[in-house]
Amino acid sequence: YSLRFAFVYATSTKNQELVVAAVLLFCSILGTIYSPFCFVVHVLEFFGEHSARMLLSSATLNLPKLAQAGLFICLTVYVYAVVGFLMLRDQHREGKCFTLLNCAISYLDGGLTG
Repeated sequence: YSLRFAFVYATSTKNQELVVAAVLLFCSILGTIYSPFCFVVHVLEFFGEHSARMLLSSATLNLPKLAQAGLFICLTVYVYAVVGFLMLRDQHREGKCFTLLNCAISYLDGGLTG
């Protein structure tokens, strides 16, 4: 990052680029001397890229469709929980499917976390 700072300093026409390069250089030095957690600041640089902006906009602009997909997943898991509660109650661990709500929550948790 020191070479990048020197290059940006020599060719920069904008003060913003110079400040960003200085902050990244400072965080690199601080990460080397003080704590490796200071290198996390460099991850923020990816959010300025076009592909990252496109990814964030696709997740935020399509929120109704994502909500419909989440609702469909919850309904599908609920159907499996009802079948598991009615037919497979004795095959579950103790307390995992004591009630239908408990069974649905445990199926949803098992489906999301594996």
